[in-house]
Amino acid sequence: MDFIFAVILGIIAGTFAGLLPGVGATVSVLILFPILLTFDPINIIICFVSLYSMTQYVGSVPALLLGVPGEASSLPAVIEGQKLKAQNKISDAIAYTAIGSLVGSIIVVGFTLVGGPLIENIATIYRTPVQTILIFLVLLMMLFYKENKTSTNLLLIIFGYFLGMIGIHGDLNREFLTFGNVNLYSGLPMFPVILSLFVFPLFLKTVATTNKNITPFTIKFSYFITYFKHIVSSLRGTVLGFIGGFCPGMTHAFSSQLAYNTEKIITKDSLKSVVSSETANNAGAFSAILPLIVLGIPISSSEALLLAILETKSFAFSINEFLPILQKSALALLIVNVVGIIVAWPLAKYLCKIFLLNQKILYTILFLLLVILNFYIGSLYYSQYFYLIVLLCLLPIGYLLRKLNTMPLIFCFIISNYSIDLLWISYQLYIK
Repeated sequence: MDFIFAVILGIIAGTFAGLLPGVGATVSVLILFPILLTFDPINIIICFVSLYSMTQYVGSVPALLLGVPGEASSLPAVIEGQKLKAQNKISDAIAYTAIGSLVGSIIVVGFTLVGGPLIENIATIYRTPVQTILIFLVLLMMLFYKENKTSTNLLLIIFGYFLGMIGIHGDLNREFLTFGNVNLYSGLPMFPVILSLFVFPLFLKTVATTNKNITPFTIKFSYFITYFKHIVSSLRGTVLGFIGGFCPGMTHAFSSQLAYNTEKIITKDSLKSVVSSETANNAGAFSAILPLIVLGIPISSSEALLLAILETKSFAFSINEFLPILQKSALALLIVNVVGIIVAWPLAKYLCKIFLLNQKILYTILFLLLVILNFYIGSLYYSQYFYLIVLLCLLPIGYLLRKLNTMPLIFCFIISNYSIDLLWISYQLYIK
């Protein structure tokens, strides 16, 4: 029952996250934080997998029907959406992307389960070196994150590490910027930092007041047959998406863009391009979690947040836990995709009406909810006023950063201690 509840919760949260720009996996995990703390570690992972996959499924709905990307991975759908409207192929696009995502996910799950033992063996042999290299690649990708200038990303990375290093570090036996304050010995609390420096500027940037008209579309079950005209594009998107999902920092967004660019070179067909890109982001959403499951290494900000939550439960990824987690994650993914095809196709029109609500009010309510959660989570550690002070001190900085994508900052803040410890271990093992 706990497994089913975790999947259902992930599906519901992922649906809203996919529909509303700015409310991605990271923000959704923050909102679910108090609930996730009541789960056992494996079900926390299952809920995340369900949420992560559902955001990709549903993100195509506002992209195609409203011209607004619910997820960054849905940008190709926005680009081609206008052409498809002119060609009267929106109905085809909605149907084929939903079906293609289901087919692609089944293939990815099958491939992963068959290759699971091989992945497990590789991880056992190369665990520490792979971790070190992967962390370096993540930071490198963050440095060249395309939404900001490279120099800006560098400053965000440094600032993120600076904030993350505050506190006492046991392995290094060092104290950094605590000023004798007992509250700072454990470092800055994660929740108010993410809320003020990631969620707040993100909400300010994504709030829109312009109403959109929903493009009409039809539902015909004959699309299940005609879909096979596009099976090659869908399979191509599945393969490219699975590979692209391993790209640190970019994951499903890179998967989608890679498949889209490839398809445009091969066919130049708008419908096939959308089918390929939307199939790819689902495949990439699953492959992106594999480094976390196998090595305990996050390659996206939402995964880093997930890892931080798991650490509060004293959970550490181990090779013994790999196959059980992988199998349950695969089952969750299949359930999500079966539900997703219903949500992202027949119910698409009704879901889009949520988007048409007054967005200023909607995002204000979401932010106030997160502020209340911040106070509540602080109370769990008897530090509710400290949590509030940190939030109030950092909100002005968040406002100044409102035009930037602060993901590099937040990612480095979350993994700072982990990466420093990893580099120290690598130094001890391979250099000293």
